[in-house]
Amino acid sequence: QRALLKEKAKKHKLRKQQEEMSRTERFKAQRGQVEQDEEERRRKKGKEMQKWLKAKEDEAKAKKARESELMQSILEKQKEKAEAVKKLDAQRMEERERRLKIAEKQKAKLEFQMMMQRQEREAGGGRSRAEPPAAEKRGPLQRGVHRHLHH
Repeated sequence: QRALLKEKAKKHKLRKQQEEMSRTERFKAQRGQVEQDEEERRRKKGKEMQKWLKAKEDEAKAKKARESELMQSILEKQKEKAEAVKKLDAQRMEERERRLKIAEKQKAKLEFQMMMQRQEREAGGGRSRAEPPAAEKRGPLQRGVHRHLHH
C-alpha cells in the first residue's frame, strides 16, 4: 500500500508538473502572441505616422507654392501700376511743357504788341491831348476791355 501511495503521489506530482508546464507554455504562447500583436500595431502606427507626415509635407509645399504664386501676381500688379503711373506722369509733364510753350509764345506775342503800341505812341507824339486814343475811337462796344452794362 505504501508503494501504491508512493506511485500515486509520483503520478500526481508528474501530472501537476505537466499541467504547470502546459500552463507555462500557454502563457508564453499568449505572451508571444500579445507581443506580436503589439509589434504589428507599432509598425502600422509608424506607417500611418509616415503617411501623415508625408501628407503634411505635401500640404505645406502646396501652400508655399500658392503663396509664392500669389506674391508673384501681387508684385506683377504693383509693377504694372508703377509703369502706368510713370506713363501718366510722363504724359502730364509733356502736356505741361506744351502749355508752358504756348504761354511763352502768347507772352512774347503780347510783349511784342505792347512794344509796337509804345513805338506807335512815341512815333505819334504829335497828337493832341483832345484827340482820344485809338481804342476810344472805336466806340464803346469795340473797346479792348469789355465793360458790363446795366440796363
